Amino acid sequence: MDMTNPGRWYPTARTIKRNVHLHVGPTNSGKTWNALQRLKEAESGVYCSPLRLLAWEVAEGLNKKDNLPCDLVTGQEKSRAQNARHVACTVEMADVHKMREIGVIDEGHLMGDAHRGYAFTRALIGLPVKELHVCGDPAMVPLVEKIVAELGDTLTINRYDRLQELNVIETPLKSLKDVEAGDCLVAFSRKAVHQLKDQVEREAGKRACIIYGSLPPEARSKQAELFNNREESGYDVLIASDAIGMGLNLSIRRVIFASMRKFDGEFLRNLEPPEVKQIAGRAGRYGKGSTEGGATTMSADTLPLMKAALAAPVVDLTRCSIAPTLDQIALYCEAKPDAGLVAALSAFTSDAKTSPHYFMNAAEQMTDAAKLVAHLPLSLEDHWMFAVAPVSVADPSSPSARALVTFAEAFVKRGRVSVRIIDSPPMRAPATLAELDVHEQSHAAYDLYLWFSLRCPEVFPERDLAQAMRQMCA
Repeated sequence: MDMTNPGRWYPTARTIKRNVHLHVGPTNSGKTWNALQRLKEAESGVYCSPLRLLAWEVAEGLNKKDNLPCDLVTGQEKSRAQNARHVACTVEMADVHKMREIGVIDEGHLMGDAHRGYAFTRALIGLPVKELHVCGDPAMVPLVEKIVAELGDTLTINRYDRLQELNVIETPLKSLKDVEAGDCLVAFSRKAVHQLKDQVEREAGKRACIIYGSLPPEARSKQAELFNNREESGYDVLIASDAIGMGLNLSIRRVIFASMRKFDGEFLRNLEPPEVKQIAGRAGRYGKGSTEGGATTMSADTLPLMKAALAAPVVDLTRCSIAPTLDQIALYCEAKPDAGLVAALSAFTSDAKTSPHYFMNAAEQMTDAAKLVAHLPLSLEDHWMFAVAPVSVADPSSPSARALVTFAEAFVKRGRVSVRIIDSPPMRAPATLAELDVHEQSHAAYDLYLWFSLRCPEVFPERDLAQAMRQMCA
């Protein structure tokens, strides 16, 4: 399986000589802002976001503030604006067939991520635009230089400095009683976030907002709004996970690390320097009311770790992720009639030949999902759809895994999937962590239903009800 020249997979982009503009620098340096200014000037354009919330923010800004019609396209939602020639989308939803004047890829350095990186690489290589603006960490510069030269495009590199100084606070937070308005305390699990919230409200007497990864996007946006408008809302403090590292413009004065270790799904490990820089850099956000930013820890023992991470040199990206397309999977299965999707995914992961600056994406999640529904009589195309659904199924007994299997079984048996097969949560605000867990699980199931409804609206027809139920959980 020859995967050495992914540029050939995108013939529309290869018909033009693109001008690629890199915008690189630390957080809060104006990289994305400058790229978006060029997008606004263009007759047509696409903004590719790492997060739904960011795509929503850009579409909302173009439509309402700039009076520039812009569509919104995510895995779960398509919102069309009249006469729109611009679109804000999650990077996985980028259209590599439609020609546009300008493209913007935010957080482009994520092309090196083993799980989602392939989508950023696909956008970098495959967007058919006259100008492509890629924003992110300086670590990606040598890799992008190599890829752009290989594709025959031109490259301009724009380097940025931080707009407001990030100060390393030399003393740790002595006590939660010393928490001040505008502080953000960072922990790395949902349980730790909620515990800190309770402690801050009890010991410091300040109301706290919370943001973490599994919190529904609508709730995250509302919590961010309460924190940013703290003089009116009365919510002075933010307790968050590393989910604040991307997106969500937040008016943070100080970032305070409650821990310098996180569980990454396999191991409890120290934070990597890029992670520390990304999170600490959220302090002192330019234009958000905080004139300076500072970072510290809650423990004297961990302060040296934070300081060392912030001072660490940039480590260049050397490879980016690619993934097989459904067409490539189908060709493999035609050549090996006894092989199904699971075998094909395994073969591409282990046997594909790539160039030195590319690597095959980690397909464990896709493979796990494919195995979960492999007992069902699905066509290759339908099996692929269930395998690429945005759901974690590492634990086959988890609620998300059960929801995927339930949808797939109804898809096969009845040819119509009702949203009512999802267990709805109690019709009241959650009062405990256990009840909150139920709400979040239900929200994820409704979210998954909406994802399928965009791809198979005849089989998943109750989209409006699913949106209403998801909103109730948020």
